[in-house]
Amino acid sequence: MARNCSHGLARLTGNADQESYEVGYGKPPKHSRFKQGQSGNPRGRPRGSRNKLPALNEERLKDIILLEAYRTITVNDGDRRVTLPMAQAVVRTLALNAAKGNQRALNLFTEMLSTTERENKRLHDEWLQTAISYKVDWEQELERRKITGETGPDPLPHPDDIVINMQTGLVEVNGPFTKEEKVVWDVTTQPLPGS
Repeated sequence: MARNCSHGLARLTGNADQESYEVGYGKPPKHSRFKQGQSGNPRGRPRGSRNKLPALNEERLKDIILLEAYRTITVNDGDRRVTLPMAQAVVRTLALNAAKGNQRALNLFTEMLSTTERENKRLHDEWLQTAISYKVDWEQELERRKITGETGPDPLPHPDDIVINMQTGLVEVNGPFTKEEKVVWDVTTQPLPGS
């Protein structure tokens, strides 16, 4: 009877919910519940941000592919576990299958290797030709300035700092590339006073 009276009193005072509400799993206290119309994660992802079309200069699929290609994974390497980028693990698996005699893997690996070596050679030849042209053109320009008495800023890098080994095709630059590097170069290569 006393219990019924307390429910009746709760109804009269407007506290019926507090009297009958049981706190437990999935039923947090009323004071700690999310407020209606207020986000539970106010600084979370903006609504619809994943649904926006990419800008014309964005290439999301390429970004995703590169993220996955260079994500590290752990693989077995004989009796030990090693961590490698995904792309390296895939190429390693392809090479192992080729070495075991899998014809498709052998053809694909050979083509990949040939393409990579051709591209490296093309880039090397392009760099060598650029270095030769740069060196020759600036040597001619500096000679012209010397004959005519003209002055001008020194080229960076200076043609004298470019060393080309025509037998190996290697190019070395033994001097600064930029104005900032030249300032540091000049300070560090000047002889000390009294030397």
